[in-house]
Amino acid sequence: MAALMVAATVGLAIVLYLLGDFLRRERSSQLSLGRQLRIYAVLRIMDLVALYYGWRFEQTTRNFMEEQRQLIERTLRVNAGTEYGRDHQLAAMRSLEDFRARHPVTEYRHYARYIAAAERGQEDALLADDDVLLFGVSSGTTGGNKHVPVCRREIRHFLGVTAGVFAPAEWRFGGGAIGRTLGITSRPSSAVSASGKPICSLALMLQRSPLSQLRAATPACVEEVHSEVAAVYLALLFALLDPQLHGMFCNFIQHFLSAMHTLERHWPTLVAELAAGHVGDHLLLPPDLLARVNTHLAPAPRRAAELRAHFGRGFEMIVARVWPRLRFVQAARGGLAGATYTRLARRYLGEVPVLDVAYCSTEARLGINLAPAAAVPTFTLLGRATLFEFLPVEDQRQDRRDREQWDQQEQGDQRDERDQQDKEDQREEQNQQKQRNQQDQQDQQEQQEQQDQQDQQDQWDPLAARLLLADQVRVGAEYELVVTNATGLYRYRIGDVVRVCGFHNQAPVVEFRYRAGQLLSVKGEKVSERALFKAMEAAAASWPDTTLVEFTAAESLIDPTSSGSAPYYLFFLATTGSALTKEQTAMVDTCLQRTLENYRRYRASESIGPARVRQVASGAFQRLRQAMTARSQAHWSQMKTPRVLRRTEDVALMLAQALPDDV
Repeated sequence: MAALMVAATVGLAIVLYLLGDFLRRERSSQLSLGRQLRIYAVLRIMDLVALYYGWRFEQTTRNFMEEQRQLIERTLRVNAGTEYGRDHQLAAMRSLEDFRARHPVTEYRHYARYIAAAERGQEDALLADDDVLLFGVSSGTTGGNKHVPVCRREIRHFLGVTAGVFAPAEWRFGGGAIGRTLGITSRPSSAVSASGKPICSLALMLQRSPLSQLRAATPACVEEVHSEVAAVYLALLFALLDPQLHGMFCNFIQHFLSAMHTLERHWPTLVAELAAGHVGDHLLLPPDLLARVNTHLAPAPRRAAELRAHFGRGFEMIVARVWPRLRFVQAARGGLAGATYTRLARRYLGEVPVLDVAYCSTEARLGINLAPAAAVPTFTLLGRATLFEFLPVEDQRQDRRDREQWDQQEQGDQRDERDQQDKEDQREEQNQQKQRNQQDQQDQQEQQEQQDQQDQQDQWDPLAARLLLADQVRVGAEYELVVTNATGLYRYRIGDVVRVCGFHNQAPVVEFRYRAGQLLSVKGEKVSERALFKAMEAAAASWPDTTLVEFTAAESLIDPTSSGSAPYYLFFLATTGSALTKEQTAMVDTCLQRTLENYRRYRASESIGPARVRQVASGAFQRLRQAMTARSQAHWSQMKTPRVLRRTEDVALMLAQALPDDV
């Protein structure tokens, strides 16, 4: 009896504490009491999950290399019996050392047939059990779309660890408030594999949590809108109805900027439709979907008048004026352009923090940010989920030189063969029988030689010996990440270049810098994304009345207006402020020469012509992303601006939007 009394007393105390905690929190009057209570319950559960996974994460960082060893040994043991495991003799690899000595460094083509088999339903093609949640689709910004299996266990772990960061951030920056949030996205249109698994964007699946759905400022029918223009417009429309909006979520800070540009261009229409409580047919939505959207609207003339007054005073710090309770924006803002995008976003945000919580890709879940509002986002790597190896950036250059030497040797061999053939032709009568025999032998062995050549290419792996482990990296150095994880990728080059900023216990803390492989090269000079940014930043610093918002570049080979002159680079710039003069745009070429000695030498010899620079109209880069999405399996919210264009039609699209009075 006494025990029951104690239990009842403790239970009552907990209920009173939770009730008091709920009543003390800032709560939106736009939400019903029932929804407020459900949101509160989810937040408290998330707090408990965060405590557990936060503890596990700390333990992992204290024993990082031991976790790495256990991960690879477990992965090799579990997947040894798969088709991939048999083909690559995973059973013979018993340790991290064995694995690194015997398994090659890989890229996506290495896995294409195994993933295709898994999509057809062959469960043991790549993974030992049917733990596949979906096949994630990569954005394809720097190449074609890739399909990568995503496992349930790995996602549960990643979401738990992410909650360990987001829950404290939600309290610190959101104050535990209970209100609506805006997700600038829409539901992905997913295909279904022959095995019955979805083929879609991983990021959008992760965003559709119970908490996000409870707090959504937009009705569920808005998620059915697939057009970026219509989805962003409707998201803003419903968000503007709620002056007590609590937070915003988007994949990348660029998408927040794009939404603000949409608001700046279309606010008169948005305000008019809010006042009328009705959306017109200008968004080109299916009639039944438009009708369902309009059922969630009612005339709001008072709110429309407030907004009209705010917009009439300009867009400086508009977020704080329109949504005074907005506590944070969550968006990825890493990379070379991240600081620029964030600086541009400050015009609208004022001091509202931008939280960058996690570092992940379709291929791997990589790290979490223990200080998500810091000026430079850095991420502590997740040693329990992914084995990390690091290719020093200087070794990437050596790899390119090795491959060039390899190609040159092959070309030299081909020239030698042609010379030999010429000599044989001159002695045709004497060696006719020998030539016939050689030809017969070549015909008989052709298939085997082709297979040998493919095997040689597959085995061409000059990088393996240069890869470093987490306890071998240097603070301040840059590396390309090479990952192995439970989704069936082994020593896989994901293409991200990071800078090591330090360590959290034994776990490396990294800053994402740029994507490897985005190169401009018309004469073998190989201008990297990093070099392009450095030159463009230097040029933009010389434009006192103009702000660079966005840029991309292409080689003259795919410029449909090229007239057969010396090859050149073509740049497209989006700017605000004064239009650039010819002298100012010429600074792009000048700064490229200052940045890159190879480029300067080619320019001095006139082997490469001066860079051509075109300013483009407002919205041009959004239309570029729309065109990329239209031909891709990826969702529009995955798309980032490519620094290098590879398709003639993309260059033609940007040329069609070039301003008439520039270079």
